[in-house]
Amino acid sequence: MSARRPVAVLLSLQAVALLLLTAAATATWWNERATVGAEVDSIQRRAREIRGQAAIAALEPYAYGSDRDPKHIVAAEEAVARARGLVDSLAQDMPAQAPAFVNMGEALADMTEVIAVMGRVSPEADLTGALNELTTARVELGSSLSVVEDASAALSRDHFDQYMQINMLLWGSLLLTMLATGLAARRGAVANDLDVEREQRQVNRGLAEALDAAVEGKPAEEGGQLRPVESFRPVYDAVTRTIALLADLRAQNLKMQRRTSFLKDIQDALSMTETEDQVMSTAYRAANQAYPAADFAMLLVDPGKGRMAAHRDEHKRPCGVTNPEQCPAVHKGRTLHHKGGDGPETLARCPHIREPGVSVSCAPVHVVGNPAAIAQLSRYQIDETGFDDLEALALAVASRLGVVRSLAERELEAGTDPLTGLANRRILNDRLAGLDSANIPYTIVLCDLDHFKRLNDSYGHDVGDKCLVTFAEVLRRACRDSDVPCRLGGEEFVLLLPGANMKAGLSVALRIRTFLAEASARIQLPYTASIGVASKPDHGNTGEAVLRAADAAMYDAKEGGRDQVVPARALPLLEAAR
Repeated sequence: MSARRPVAVLLSLQAVALLLLTAAATATWWNERATVGAEVDSIQRRAREIRGQAAIAALEPYAYGSDRDPKHIVAAEEAVARARGLVDSLAQDMPAQAPAFVNMGEALADMTEVIAVMGRVSPEADLTGALNELTTARVELGSSLSVVEDASAALSRDHFDQYMQINMLLWGSLLLTMLATGLAARRGAVANDLDVEREQRQVNRGLAEALDAAVEGKPAEEGGQLRPVESFRPVYDAVTRTIALLADLRAQNLKMQRRTSFLKDIQDALSMTETEDQVMSTAYRAANQAYPAADFAMLLVDPGKGRMAAHRDEHKRPCGVTNPEQCPAVHKGRTLHHKGGDGPETLARCPHIREPGVSVSCAPVHVVGNPAAIAQLSRYQIDETGFDDLEALALAVASRLGVVRSLAERELEAGTDPLTGLANRRILNDRLAGLDSANIPYTIVLCDLDHFKRLNDSYGHDVGDKCLVTFAEVLRRACRDSDVPCRLGGEEFVLLLPGANMKAGLSVALRIRTFLAEASARIQLPYTASIGVASKPDHGNTGEAVLRAADAAMYDAKEGGRDQVVPARALPLLEAAR
């Protein structure tokens, strides 16, 4: 369009002239700047080095005056020698400043002479005068250096001023040319501008409609007239790329929204779990939703045994890893993808995968820095599967497992006696309430160590604590895994036997007495216990009543001479005693 008008030719000529003159001026300026700048920088750098060496030559004698170590004189002489070499180098490059270099040489000679004298005088001599002379010589050297530095800076300024004048002349010529031709092109430019404005409005309208359609996610053909007008080709290309980028960003945003929604759903579901088994079950449900066509398994790590096994369907998992130390995903601490087949991409495939044609992905689940599980996905289509959901699932499971285990540890600490490790009264009351609610019979064995206060007074509390710990071990040894040994406080212990009758309780009580005799002999500190036994429903229908009956039987054992097992009295006798 503009090529048919005279103004376009004139503007083109002016643009060419502008480019040529600018290129010539820029090239000349940069060449001179590089040459002169390098020379000036070299002069300034050497001047700074001379100042530095002069400072060393002036400061080292001060150190010599303090400790009289000859190495300071040597260092000062070497600094003066280096400064002298740099001065000679500068003198060759700047012959016009010969008087300044003569002054520098004299100042360095004075410094050399003073330093030599200081090295020859006796250790007791006063060096104040010599140090003052050094300072004076250093000041004179600095003054001469300033003259040289100022001269080099002036040289640079003069040189650049000259080239700036040349550039100004060139630009002045260009300006006169543009003014002369601009008046002649004004009429054609006005007509050309009107056409350009009209076409620009059309193109802008088309670009705006195309961008709006891209933002709203509509197809490109619904975005109006996006015409590749030649004069606006760069804008057209830029908008086309922007539309493609917007489409890609929209796809990524949808993917991120789906992952964020999936992660939130997992976290909401996991927040309602209270046990590790519930956490694992929720993980399986989430994996089945995210990967319905693939197999999923959670491999749990048992830290106590150092073993790894599937939470469910052990025979279905594709790998044979039984120890977390064997798992590459645990070692590297990141998700690993093992492709199936025989291609070169399978070279780093985990050797523990049983089926060579199966693709497997393993995402480690770490709790407080320790491996807790592996989220394992297998038998999926590689090109059709994304693994963001797998990593999000592993991250959410790790977070919830940490919370569940922390709560379990706190619950255990709250219900455990810190000295013996046995359950405390809180746990006993909870278990009794549960058994009463389920109407399950049980037997209570109540034990009290004999003469425990005298034992503490005679041997000290450390020995008393040792006796308590030993008795706790006796209780653990005498009971079943389903029984609940507890310490009520002080020297009083309880053993709860769910499902046991009175006969079984008396048998366990006698076993406790026998084991205690063996244990106390082993620690060479004989002590005994008085034991009372009561059961439900023989001595009451609530935990409180049965415990009260066992307590009465234990006091009967105390009054009967201690170190014995006494069954609780029958229910009518208990009522009469109260």
